[in-house]
Amino acid sequence: MNRIEILKDFWHDRHESLFAFLDFTHYSGPNATGKITRRTKQKCYSYVINCIDILRVHIGQVSTAGIVDTGGTSRTVGTNTLVLGVTSAAANNAYGIQLGTGTTAVAITQTAMVTLIAEGAAATQLNYGATSVSASATVGTTRRFTVARTVTNNSGGTITIQEVGLVWRADASAWNFLAERSLSTQAILNLASATATYTIGVTV
Repeated sequence: MNRIEILKDFWHDRHESLFAFLDFTHYSGPNATGKITRRTKQKCYSYVINCIDILRVHIGQVSTAGIVDTGGTSRTVGTNTLVLGVTSAAANNAYGIQLGTGTTAVAITQTAMVTLIAEGAAATQLNYGATSVSASATVGTTRRFTVARTVTNNSGGTITIQEVGLVWRADASAWNFLAERSLSTQAILNLASATATYTIGVTV
């Protein structure tokens, strides 16, 4: 069994107002608890248009037209969509943390994953666990929380992840909006699992 943990840390820096690191930790052994075989880390600038536009709706409490959901439909986001969530249930990959195979470079105008990996146990599919959110915690001068999801490959063959995204759901309307997308390449062997974790926070 192999396990991949994808950690994304967000904080303020004297050079960048907001940035992220993408961290992969690879494991081998039963139940993904064995020896760490490889770890890689990269800096990424992967926030997309909806992240800022929907935050503005929250802060300004002003309805905004032309915000495009993951299905390509232009929405007017306002008081009916002010409650956003990522805690998708198991087998529901419409929102929360998403994994895909698209290799297109990240663009600020993107509103959906390029090639979302479907839920299931057939070829090219993954079984998605629930997306969870931890309590907030203070570590040094950083206040942060985590968003995590585990997927399992029961497809019968290796599946290579190429993109990772975080999708918000507007609960009142069930609209889904891509907030962040990063490129990353990792093969998940048959019967292996991968855990993707966003660590989101601010530092003073």
